[in-house]
Amino acid sequence: MIDMKNAALALQHFKESRFYALLQTRTARFTILGIALVLFSGGLYFSVQSYPVSLTDLNVSTLLFITLVLMPLIMIFNALEFMVSAPALDAHPDFKASFKTITIGSAINMLPMPGTTLAKLTKLKSMGVSLRQGTLMTMLISLNWLLISGVFAGICLLLLDLKVYGIVVGAVSFTALIGLITISVPYWGGMRRCLKVLGVRLVLVLLAAAQTYLSFKAIGSLSSPAEASLISISWIFGSAASVVPAGLGVSEAISALIAIAIQTSPATAFLAISLTRILNMVTVLPVAAFLWMPNTKKT
Repeated sequence: MIDMKNAALALQHFKESRFYALLQTRTARFTILGIALVLFSGGLYFSVQSYPVSLTDLNVSTLLFITLVLMPLIMIFNALEFMVSAPALDAHPDFKASFKTITIGSAINMLPMPGTTLAKLTKLKSMGVSLRQGTLMTMLISLNWLLISGVFAGICLLLLDLKVYGIVVGAVSFTALIGLITISVPYWGGMRRCLKVLGVRLVLVLLAAAQTYLSFKAIGSLSSPAEASLISISWIFGSAASVVPAGLGVSEAISALIAIAIQTSPATAFLAISLTRILNMVTVLPVAAFLWMPNTKKT
């Protein structure tokens, strides 16, 4: 059986390593940011060349639904995930504090740093939680996201008639998820809280799939719900690339690769994920700025 505390300690040691320290230097961050901008801009240019779309071609009602309905729901459930998971560490943030922490962290993600993770760890530390404990919780939530997305991807592959890939991806992810649940139930303080954390993450995966599908619809693409849902898992790879601001260019590039693998248009995938990113920024940044203002007035 895997020792979860040792796993968290290993991750903490990596963050204290010279290689990780090198990645945190200003030169490295701006170099990575420059590469990400080139990748994003170049991909966007070639995508528009392959699939010409102008602002007047966009479906305004769909864009408004994503911005005013789906994005607020995603922000709410991200806050709920933090609120229901923190009690495992004897920390009890209310919804308001959780929403503020996650929203400001999401805005900081636009910089070349893992803003949401830093915001969570800072909030937990203020409530008496050690860095190692906070890191362990963050690692478990990320694994939940990865494995639930894997099961979801397997289902999408089956729906796309890619049965062998769907069975392999789905079975491996489901088996690993069951193993993770078995290991982590004591950590969460019981099955009930464990299922709450998993349930909130499942809703977030489904909301991300709906958001991506509607982004495809907004640019006039005829991609199926299964194709769009599979492409939506590209966000997890972008989030893993914490040295790149909000996974800029990474999520889009992965989405194009997934599109090629399932024989659909990589240009529309890149555009849809880029549009989703822009709508995220339009929604999150003003809310984060509003929540941040009381803090700046006190200083």
